[in-house]
Amino acid sequence: MPEIDEIKKDLVDVGEEEGAEINLDEKGNPEKSEIIKEEEIEVEQVKEEPVEAKKENDVEEKKPDELKEYSDGVQKRIAKLTRKMREAERQKEEALTYAQSVKSQKEHVEKRLSKLDKSYVSEFESRVKSSMSAAKQALKTAIEANDVDGQVAAQTQMATLSSDAIRLVK
Repeated sequence: MPEIDEIKKDLVDVGEEEGAEINLDEKGNPEKSEIIKEEEIEVEQVKEEPVEAKKENDVEEKKPDELKEYSDGVQKRIAKLTRKMREAERQKEEALTYAQSVKSQKEHVEKRLSKLDKSYVSEFESRVKSSMSAAKQALKTAIEANDVDGQVAAQTQMATLSSDAIRLVK
């Protein structure tokens, strides 16, 4: 009987109880009298992970899955909004740059105007003073010569220069 026990150890149970006759030859190879289909059974080994590790892996796996779940339309809208945001930032920067350049141009023009204004005022003042002294001299000469027309012309010129002197003070 020990031989039968050894033979049974070498045999693989295929789950068939009836209809399969197996004869062993001298070499120990089974010989089948009926043709039996062999079924391949794949055994998958599952390694159990601790509960905490599974939860962490689930969270990590959900992130890529969530990204895949978004439809193309949603991704396009996100890209469009991102483009709009970046365009708004770019326009803001350009507006700031433009405002700074306009401000610097304004300051430059104001300085130039101030310099020109000062030089114009000083020139106008000297012209009014010299013309006023010339008009006074013309009036004095006209009075000495008893030239009424000369006196009128000199007084008209002095009145004009007086109004110019008033504008100069303001």
